[in-house]
Amino acid sequence: MSTIDAQGNHSRPKSGRKAALDVQRLRRQLRCARQTAAKYRVMMRQQREQTSSRQLSVEEVIAGAASYLQGPALAFLSCQLRQAGRKSRGRRWSSDDKLLALSIYNQSPSAYCFLSSYLLLPSVRSLHGLKLEVSE
Repeated sequence: MSTIDAQGNHSRPKSGRKAALDVQRLRRQLRCARQTAAKYRVMMRQQREQTSSRQLSVEEVIAGAASYLQGPALAFLSCQLRQAGRKSRGRRWSSDDKLLALSIYNQSPSAYCFLSSYLLLPSVRSLHGLKLEVSE
């Protein structure tokens, strides 16, 4: 009686000693393949860690931008970076941020609505409340 091996060849059943040697050889090959796979996993992890850049903190970005921006532009950038990632009801605006937004709103409410769809700005309701405070 013959059997077909993995390569499709016909072969006779091996004796006990030959079969044991084949099992040992296959186990050795499996161990080597697992070691190689583990080595490549480590190499991939190291490569991922090297290529993933460290994220800068908000303060580091603002400090870097300070050499290019001044005054209200730098304040607006820092405001946008601070508020990024927060929910709309979790944003806290400084008085300078609110005054800048109010000055934009007073110039053109439609432009403010347009900008608010792209930028993080205080709600119109907050600006109306600020306007009442300032007028008093």
